[in-house]
Amino acid sequence: HKRTAVSVKDALLPLYHYERNGATHRKSLTLLGLPPIEDFPTLSFYFHERDDTQTLDRFFPIYRYSVDRAARTKSLNVLGLYNRVATEGDVNELLFPLYSRHKSSKESEFGVLGYGPLSLGYSYDSPAVQWRHVLPFYFHWQDKPSGREFSDALGLYFRNASAKKKSGGVL
Repeated sequence: HKRTAVSVKDALLPLYHYERNGATHRKSLTLLGLPPIEDFPTLSFYFHERDDTQTLDRFFPIYRYSVDRAARTKSLNVLGLYNRVATEGDVNELLFPLYSRHKSSKESEFGVLGYGPLSLGYSYDSPAVQWRHVLPFYFHWQDKPSGREFSDALGLYFRNASAKKKSGGVL
C-alpha cells in the first residue's frame, strides 16, 4: 500500500492491483493478473480503467467495453461473436454469423446469416446505389443517379430497366 497527497496504490499481486491518481483523475483496478506496465496492456482476467476522457472494462475472455468521450465512440465486444462500435453518426454491429449492420448518415447496410454482401439476406442503401438479395431466390440492384436497375427472381422473372429502355418478363 502506498499513499501520497494525490495518489493511492494498493496491490496484492497477482490477486489485485488498484491505482488512483487525483492529479490525472485516473483510476484503475486489476483482478487476477498483472497490472498494465507502461504501454503494454494488462494481463488479467478483469480490468477497469477510467479517466476524464476514457473508460475501459474488460473481463477476459467474456467481454470488452470502452468509451472514449473525446472521440465520442463506444465499443462492446462479447465473446468475440458480438461486436458493436458506435460513433457520433455511425454504428457498426456484428453478431456472427447471424447478422451484420452498418448505419451512417449516408448509407445503411444489413445482412442476415453471413457478413455484409456475403450474407444470405442483404440490403444496402446509399444516395447512389440500392442493392438487395435473398440468395439464391431474389436479387435487385439500382443505380439511382442513372435510373438503371435490374431485378431477378429465381431466374424465372427478371426486369432490366433504364431511363431509356425497359424489359422484363417471365422465362
